[in-house]
Amino acid sequence: MAQQPQVAAQANFGPASNGGGDILHLIPANSNPDNAQNLIGWTDNNGLNGGVQGVTNALAKGAPANLTAAAAAAAVFSTTFANLPANSAYEGVPFTVKAAGWVSLNGGTYTATIQPLIYASTALGFTASAAAAIVSNAAASLTIAVAAAATLTYFPWEAEATIYGSTASSILGGRMSSQVGPSGSLAPAGVFNALVPAANNPTAVTFNTATTPLNFLAGVTTTGASISAQVVALTAFVIES
Repeated sequence: MAQQPQVAAQANFGPASNGGGDILHLIPANSNPDNAQNLIGWTDNNGLNGGVQGVTNALAKGAPANLTAAAAAAAVFSTTFANLPANSAYEGVPFTVKAAGWVSLNGGTYTATIQPLIYASTALGFTASAAAAIVSNAAASLTIAVAAAATLTYFPWEAEATIYGSTASSILGGRMSSQVGPSGSLAPAGVFNALVPAANNPTAVTFNTATTPLNFLAGVTTTGASISAQVVALTAFVIES
C-alpha cells in the first residue's frame, strides 16, 4: 500500500481578525513585576489580546502575610497588591479576585465579629478605605468560649468577587461572596450578592491602558471587647479568569 502523504495540521483559534484566527499561545503579561502572571490566549493581527485565561498571584514573591491587630481594628494588607494585567488582557473578560486566610483570637468568653474585605481602585498604591470596598458583606458574629485566655482559637476566612467590564463602558459589574469559619458564614455557601455597595465600584476603568487598570487589596475588620491581641493572616490572594 502506498504511503499516504503527511499533512501538517494547524489549529487556529480566536476571532477572524484581518483575515483569520491566531494560534493559541502563552502571553507573558507581567505588567507588574511583583506579581506572577501567566496568561493563555491569542494576540490578533491588531496586536490586541483576547480569550485570556490565567492566574495572577499576589503572594508569588513573598511569604503569606500576617498582621497583629488590637481588639477592634481593620487589618489591611496594604503592601500586598493584586494588580490586573494591562494592555487589554482582560478587555471584556470576566475574572475573579480571591483572598483567603485565618484570624486567631485569644481565649475567654465573649462575642467577636470578623468581616473579610476586598478593596479596588484604578490608582496604583492606593490606600484602603470603606469607600473602596467592593466586597463588604456584614460581619460574621462568633461566640468565643475558651477557658484559658492564652489558648488561641483560629477562624478561616475567604472573600471573592467575580468582575466584568470594558473600556467602552468604563464601568464594572459583578458579584461577591465572603465567609468565615465552618459555620459562621457571612452568606450561605455558594450564594453571591451583587458587588456592594455599587457606589464603591471603580469608574473610568480603561482595560486597554499600558499600566495596570485595576488594583486590589485585602483586609479583615474585627471587633470584640475581650480581644487582647489577634493575628490576621493572608494565605492566598489571586486573580483568576
